Amino acid sequence: MVPLQLQSGVSPIAVLGTLVLFSLGLAVTAHVAARNVVADPDPKRALLVGPWPAIVSIVGGTLTLPATITLPVAIALDAAAIRWAYGGPPRRTATITVIHFTVTVLVTVVVVAASIIWASRPT
Repeated sequence: MVPLQLQSGVSPIAVLGTLVLFSLGLAVTAHVAARNVVADPDPKRALLVGPWPAIVSIVGGTLTLPATITLPVAIALDAAAIRWAYGGPPRRTATITVIHFTVTVLVTVVVVAASIIWASRPT
């Protein structure tokens, strides 16, 4: 059995900053998802959703865990956080979770594409 290897050379401040920014981004996409299902959700409730999948992502990246492990855990924690923050029946929780996942993937694709375009611009 091979022990888990940690990435090295990253300061705790960088990890904390990444976690906070990622949590805020996920909170924004959670609010967008909730607005599609709940009539007028409180934006503060989205702040309860963002940190959990962000923590799974940061820990998974630090421990170099494969996405086949971290992705289902992140989605399950996201659903649990959505259920906790917004309440309602399980069907509404599942709908918000699917929309949140979809919106997050779309925003990520746009940000990565914009970054690639920006990085490849002529100087």
